[in-house]
This record gives sequence, C-alpha cells and structure tokens, in this order.
Amino acid sequence: MGKKYKSVEELKKDLETNFPWYLEVWYFFRYRMWNRLGNLKWQIPNILQRARKGWGHADTWDFSYYLAGVIAGGVTHLKEIKHGIPNEFWEKYKDEKTAGAEWDLVLDKIIYAFQLAKALDGDDKDISENWETIHKKKFEEGFDLFKKYYFNLWD
Repeated sequence: MGKKYKSVEELKKDLETNFPWYLEVWYFFRYRMWNRLGNLKWQIPNILQRARKGWGHADTWDFSYYLAGVIAGGVTHLKEIKHGIPNEFWEKYKDEKTAGAEWDLVLDKIIYAFQLAKALDGDDKDISENWETIHKKKFEEGFDLFKKYYFNLWD
C-alpha cells in the first residue's frame, strides 16, 4: 500500500516534487493534445463563420464576453495607430498635442470599461467582489464615453 498523507496539501506537494517525467509526457499527449485536436471540430467551423460573417455561432454562446474582448482589443489598436482626433477635441483645445492627449484619455476609459466587462463576465472574483464599490462607476463612465464617441471610433 502507498504512502499515507495527513492532508491534501501534503499530497499536492508530493505530487509536484515527485511526478515522474514519463507521466508528464503521457499527460501532455493524452489530455492536452487530444483535447485540442478534439476541439478542432468546433473551432474550424467557427473560424470559417467568422471569416464569412464576422462572427461565429460559438461566439454567441456568451456574446457579451466575445464583444467585450473585440471592442477592448480594437480600441487599443485604434489608440496605438490613430491618425485623427474628433473635431470636438480640436475645437476645444486648439492644440494637437493637448487634443490628442485628451482623446487618448477617452480611449483609455473605454478600453478599461470593456476589459472590466470581460473580466466580470469571465468570473473574475476580484472584479465581482468590488463591483459596486470600485468598478461599476468606472465601467459606466467608459461605456457612456463609448456611446458618445461611437461614430468617432475610426482612423
């Protein structure tokens, strides 16, 4: 009979330190690679649907999560490569540097709002526990800015 453990933590520590290399190789091929190959039957049609329609059926399983990632990533890219600034900022600041800095702040707030949305939708415990006290106001501010400047998100 094998070794007796006093706690689960002791068992975990023993497994981490004494796990044979050949079991790690077997686990990699048996579970990680096999699962990834098994998922191809779902991933390939979704990739083709995204290419054809801009979204895939699997994306709609949690559409808010998917869109939050797309919007946060797209606005981040827009901020990095931007060549234009909305007229509202030009008229207000009359200076390219200041107007650009203010537009960057707006984009940062939008990005943060959608990163929060994705983290909350992805069951991030820190976000959900502090939602009412810390994150809700920042999310609402970023989402309101997204609505306000929706037609200015171009380059």
